[in-house]
Parts: sequence; structure tokens; C-alpha cells
Amino acid sequence: FNSLQKNQREMPSQAEILLTLVSGPDKGDWKPDKGFVGWNAKNDDEVCYWEGVNCDSLTETIIEGIFIPTKNMTGIIPSQLGLLKSLREISLPGNLLHGSIPSEIASLPNLEVLNLSDNILNGALPLFHSRKLKKLELAGNHLTGTISADFGNRHVSIELLDLNENEIVGTIPESFGGMKKLEKLGLSENRFSGTIPDSLGETENLRFLLLDSNNLVGTIPLGLTELQHLEVLWLQDNMLSGTLPAGLSEVPKLTEFYVDGNKLTGTVPHALCEKGLNVDFFDGKEETNTNQCDDLACPAETRSNDGIGPCIPCQEQRYNPYIGWSEDCMDIDEVSVINTLYKKTSAAGWTQPWNKDDLPCRHAGITCDDYGHVVEINVKGFGLVGTIPEEIGFLNYLKKLDLSDNQLTGYLPSDLRFAPLVKLDVSGNQLKGTVPLMLCVKPGINGKAINSCDHIACPVGTYIAMEYSGEEKTGPLCLPCLHGSGEFLASKTCTSSTLPSVTSYLSESGPVVFFGLIVFTALALIFIILWRIRKKTRQIMRGLGDRREYKVVSEEEGEFT
Repeated sequence: FNSLQKNQREMPSQAEILLTLVSGPDKGDWKPDKGFVGWNAKNDDEVCYWEGVNCDSLTETIIEGIFIPTKNMTGIIPSQLGLLKSLREISLPGNLLHGSIPSEIASLPNLEVLNLSDNILNGALPLFHSRKLKKLELAGNHLTGTISADFGNRHVSIELLDLNENEIVGTIPESFGGMKKLEKLGLSENRFSGTIPDSLGETENLRFLLLDSNNLVGTIPLGLTELQHLEVLWLQDNMLSGTLPAGLSEVPKLTEFYVDGNKLTGTVPHALCEKGLNVDFFDGKEETNTNQCDDLACPAETRSNDGIGPCIPCQEQRYNPYIGWSEDCMDIDEVSVINTLYKKTSAAGWTQPWNKDDLPCRHAGITCDDYGHVVEINVKGFGLVGTIPEEIGFLNYLKKLDLSDNQLTGYLPSDLRFAPLVKLDVSGNQLKGTVPLMLCVKPGINGKAINSCDHIACPVGTYIAMEYSGEEKTGPLCLPCLHGSGEFLASKTCTSSTLPSVTSYLSESGPVVFFGLIVFTALALIFIILWRIRKKTRQIMRGLGDRREYKVVSEEEGEFT
């Protein structure tokens, strides 16, 4: 009993906890003035009557909400707020709060609304514990990290998730499909990569879907055409490929649809053109388009500043295969493409520099055919930095491209799908994201795929443990990195802190996985041996067949030897 009394005395009062939000050395010159009536230690008995504080309706003594918007409040968010376990809402938008979101806040068990948008918060997006969370608004900050894969499963009651204008990376979780009450999802202007999950088509109440200005690849999921309440769909300024689903014209409430600035091909479905979308964008502007489809995306071989009309035809010797293109049309002359590769990747100086006055076929690492067309680029270990130029995909005769063992960053461009590649190696760089779907499904690159994109590049979080070879190459053996390391696409090793090998992976994975991988490796070796025996047998039989044919012909002509 004495111990309990001592703990009660040491436990700060609700008023003392609240005052940590508006006082302290981290506040600088800022002082609470207007909008903070009652905020005083002398009024601790009347804390429920302080301006911006809400208490329970039953006893009117337990704090359940804090609402202090746009007061230019500085400093950090005090972790002491996590002591108010009854808190259901914390809304502090439009202030100047910095630092990270305290884990004590993220751990509040009854939190329903957290609005910290338009501050200058940083640090990783925390893991929120409350299963009652309905609104999470963190837009307009500098938050980093990733969204946990099971976010949608843990927050099935969420109605609004707004993370716009941050620096969050990683992929959009498939578990978002479990958020059946979700009405608005805002992930604009972040650094998300990967594909748009098909499961978003299961969020039956979704009205606003904002995914623009990220690094998303792949196609537009057909599941989005099933969203009967969808009003706004922003997909612009990503790296999406494929074509526009015609089914979007049947989404009954759709009024805004932006898709420019991607790598989509084909045409805009005519039924979608007739929906009269994006009226607000053109409101007050002089009407110059007679083609309604141009209001959604300019056609291929044209461009515009916004990717929508008025559309400007590409200049001579330039090309654009995409609809809604908002940049200059690309110079696809072979000499220009090779020069672009050098300019964009030679800032640190190549180990085998090119002479700009030479023809491309004379450059180290360039192989041409008899007609002077570039058929192979092998600049492995040349010291390349920067990003992979998308123009390489428009080399119409390029069959082999080896960019491995350099310091290339950025993403693997889907434009490479246009080149007639049979070999592509980008391993040993610092590439992010995933393999673009249209590149992954392109037949002929690195042999046959095994139900994945691993034949192009091992995914982030794995490394190349074994490389197969041969005419029917099926790609590398990709093993997971330990302890969450391995942040690059097509990594040859994991981070130096782990440096896992096949052996270390097996030792951590337990006897079942150990036995399974031994069996897999044995079967793989047997397959390779049998394939080589079969190939040799075919060659021998082909030779015997040729000799038998020669013997028959010779006997008929009387010239048998």
C-alpha cells in the first residue's frame, strides 16, 4: 500500500503532462498566448476546461482529446503524452513541431485520431498499436522509413490514411485490402516503389486514391475498376507501364483521373474520354482541345508540359512511345544514345574512358555488327555512377547489356523492354525498387523465368547466391539476407554487417529449410547434368544421322567410302 501511494505521488498529474507540450527549453522564444485559455499550473483542477482539451462526457475528469491547430507551436512532441492512456485524439496540425513521433504516442491503446500534418517532423514512421485507429494524418512532414507489411490487418477500422508529402520508401502493403472502411488513401509525393497492389480493389468504400509522384512501376490493377465509390484517382508522375484499363470508364462516381507522366502505351479508351473528367483542372482555362482524349493524356509521338492537351508532335529524329508524356521526346539516334549513356554515368570518371570524337563502335565495351549497329554494351566494372539512361531501351539492335559491378543508383527503367535483349546484367550496383513488370514478362531475356522476376534481378532483401549458366539459363539463385539487410536490387552480397552466405542462411533457418535447400540444390545440379548429357546426346545423334544420310546417298551414287 505504501508503495502504491509512492507511485501515485510520483505520477505527474494530467495538467503537468499537458504543460510539457507548451513549455520547456525546446520551445525557444515561442510562448502560448491566444488559443491557450486556462493553460496554467495554477488551474490544474480545471484541466478539462482548458482550451483545446476534451474530457470524457461521463465524469468530465479524464482527458480524451488534445486539439491545438495552427499555433506556430515549436519544439518536440513530449513523450509524456503517452502517459495519458485514455487519449483518443491528438490533433496538432499546422505547427512547427520537429523531431520524431514518440513511440509512447504510437503505443497509446485507445487512439482513434492522430493528426500531426504540416509540421516539420522527421524520423521513421512508427508502428501504431491502437486497433481503434480511424484517422492517421501525417502529411506534409519529412517522415522516412516504410509502412509495415501488416498495417492493413492491424487497422481494419481506419477510414483516412494521409501520408502525402513525406519521404517514405518501400512498397504499398497488400494488407491494405483489409481496410474495408477506408475512404481516403493519400500516399502522394513520397518515394514508394514496387507495384500498386491488386488488393486495393477490395477497399469497397474508397473514394480518394492519391498515389502520384512516386516511383511505382507495373500496370494499373484491374481491381480499381471495381471501386464503385471512387471519385478521385491520381496516378500521375510514376513509372507505370501497360495500357489504361477500359473498365475505368464504368466507375460511376469518378470525376478526377490523372495519369500523365508515366510510361503507358496504347491509347486512351474512347469511353473514358467521354466521361468529362478533370473539369476542375480546365475550369477558367481557354479551351484549345477538340479531342477529349487529349484532356486525359496526349497520344504517343507527342508531348506537352503537363502530359495533356494541347499536344505537340515530336520533332524529327525524336521519339516518344508513351501516352501522357510530359518531357521532351527522346533522341534515339544510336550515337546520341551512346553519348547519353556516357554523359549520365561518367561523373566520377570511367576506368576506361571514351573519346567523344570516336564513333560508338570504337569505344571500349561496345560491340557492333557488320552494319555498324550497336549489338552489345559491356561496361562491367567501368566505374559508372548515376542512373541508367532510359534511352538505352531504344537501341533497336541491342542484344546484350552488362552494367554490372558499378555504382549505378535509381531504378531499373522499363524502357529496356523495347530493345531485343537476350542478356541483361545489372547486378552489383545500388539500384532500388523492383523489376518493372513489362520487362519481367518480356520473353527471351536471360532465358526462362521461374514464376518470378529473379531471372532479371534478385529482389531487394536478397542476394545472388549462385549463378546458373548455359543456353537455357534460368537466372540466379536468390537467397534472403539476414536480419533485414540487403537494400539493393540485384545485390551480390548483403550489407557488410551480416555478409550471409548459403551456410549462414541455412544455420539460421533450421533443419527443415536446411534439408529442403540441400534437396533443391541437388535437384538443380542433377537437372544441369542431365541437360548437358541430353545436349551432348543430341549432338552425337545429329552427327550419326548426318553420317547415315551420307551413306545412303553414297550407296545410291555408287561412291560409298
